Amino acid sequence: MLEYKIQSKKRQIERLKEDIERVAVLEEEIKRSEEFFDENGWIKDSAIDDKTKNTVNLKMSNGARWTVTNDSMLKELDLSEGAQVEFSDNNKFVKVSVSKLKGDGGVFKMYGNIVKGESDKLITRKGSEGVHIIEYEDDAKATTTGREFLKLVENKGNQEDNKASYKLNVHCTEQGGWCFALGESDASKNVNISADGKRDFYLYPATLSTGASSSVLFGEALYQLNAVSDETLVQRMGEIHADGTPQEDNNVWIKRVGGKFAGSRSDYRVGGYSNRYWGFAGGFNRTGFGDKWIHYKGLMLRHLQSSYTPEDYAGIGKIYGRTAGVYSTWLNRESRAYYDLVANIARYKGSYGLTNYSGKRVESDEARLNAYMLSAEAGRRMEKQDGGKTYWWQPEAQLSYWFTRGYGFSLSNGLSAETDNFRSLMGRFGFRAGVDGLDGGRLNIYGKLMYKREFIGTIRHRFNGSAVEEFKHRGGWLEYGLGVVRRNAENGRQLYFEAQRSSMHKMRQNWQVNMGVRSMF
Repeated sequence: MLEYKIQSKKRQIERLKEDIERVAVLEEEIKRSEEFFDENGWIKDSAIDDKTKNTVNLKMSNGARWTVTNDSMLKELDLSEGAQVEFSDNNKFVKVSVSKLKGDGGVFKMYGNIVKGESDKLITRKGSEGVHIIEYEDDAKATTTGREFLKLVENKGNQEDNKASYKLNVHCTEQGGWCFALGESDASKNVNISADGKRDFYLYPATLSTGASSSVLFGEALYQLNAVSDETLVQRMGEIHADGTPQEDNNVWIKRVGGKFAGSRSDYRVGGYSNRYWGFAGGFNRTGFGDKWIHYKGLMLRHLQSSYTPEDYAGIGKIYGRTAGVYSTWLNRESRAYYDLVANIARYKGSYGLTNYSGKRVESDEARLNAYMLSAEAGRRMEKQDGGKTYWWQPEAQLSYWFTRGYGFSLSNGLSAETDNFRSLMGRFGFRAGVDGLDGGRLNIYGKLMYKREFIGTIRHRFNGSAVEEFKHRGGWLEYGLGVVRRNAENGRQLYFEAQRSSMHKMRQNWQVNMGVRSMF
């Protein structure tokens, strides 16, 4: 009995010794853990610095995080499965230097000041591999000019050992008026970055930021609404030649217009876009009769609006316009020549909203501005009678001048966008040709082919008071279309329809439809 008790006590003592040994091991592990990790489970930067003599091999995975507060050096860094290294914050820039970078799918959250050329930096001394993500914080208030670049990854080893590639977590990071992409030196098309043969990775300007791009598209849509208001005589009042000698002194007319412009992707700064517009106009004029001339002098009002959308990001902008104008038109009874003079004052307002590449909603305030237009058009109809029908062709020429006041936007993300006053001088030359007298003399049809040219058309934008971007519309293009006029001679009424397109221009007009009615009384 005594011997049994002695054996039992020995076993208890042995188990106690084992427990003490396990506690000692746990205490040692906790001590080591406290050296490397803080109370939140983040790796302490003090555990990885020059004191280690670069002997630390750090492996992180499954969303593990390390916040770097000072310059740090490691022998090997293995990142995978979303493990994140955050480089302090934007108040202090630090460097992480590793002899070898391994893994795949690691995330480096970095900060910098592109304007000053300062940033966090990842340095690999001997080699790297894998595909890694870099997160770089947007700064819409940055005073970038689109000429900056910034090195984020520096490789010091042999080029064949630097196999790692890096990409941003978004399409590009927005810095002021520009959006910066990430890539090697030869990927930059807009600024020249000297290659060093080490496969370093840089931020460089790729496109305008979404806010700046939407501001530019607002200007493009505004320019296009001006061009739509620059209508021809037949688009405004129908075919005055078809009336012969009017029997009434007064004319009233109303019309509807709708169409779409499409922007080319050839301009890297804004990419492609579409702009749909519609509106209506109406007018009243008195008719004066002379020995040779019939004179129409009138007043008109117009409403136009457009809605444009970019192709590269989610967004929409809207413009509303009201126009008041006067016109004076002469038609020669004998020569069939005509002259048309128009003066307009337009009042526009509009704004835009978008979702940027980081998924944040950005809204602009509302811009209000005025625009002024003068237009002169001339043409002459030449006819040939054949079996009750009249075949004709009519050369036409028009010159229009627009002056548009400057305006500005303040965006919710802090970007400031301003557009200077801009001018447009647009010329048109071509012809319409058709046949009158169909359907018992009531129906006239025609086709048209015009060459149009912009002689000025430069719009200048400024972003945060630093970036200045010009968009030039100077150049020529073709415009073509078909039209129909139906007359009711008994009640002095015309119904008219015209559809047109344009080509050979970066703001191509996919289609436009004009429909209207004019009545004499």
